[in-house]
Amino acid sequence: MYGGTLLFPNEHMPYVIAAVTWTNILGCSEYGGTVTLEAIRAFGKATWGRYGGEPVAGIDPAAPTPTKPSASH
Repeated sequence: MYGGTLLFPNEHMPYVIAAVTWTNILGCSEYGGTVTLEAIRAFGKATWGRYGGEPVAGIDPAAPTPTKPSASH
């Protein structure tokens, strides 16, 4: 389900942790460990591919997450 996930720091963001899908954002004011991770997981399941316009058809949810970017990218 999260084959298209990107993770990166953003010190200018008004949240400590945030998750986004095409037109949705879940912003957390603090990191609460397992509770935060469960909230992000539930948010992803509730919003992934359900709000029109997302280019999800081209993303294979079973694709492995690369461990190292290739030199060509």
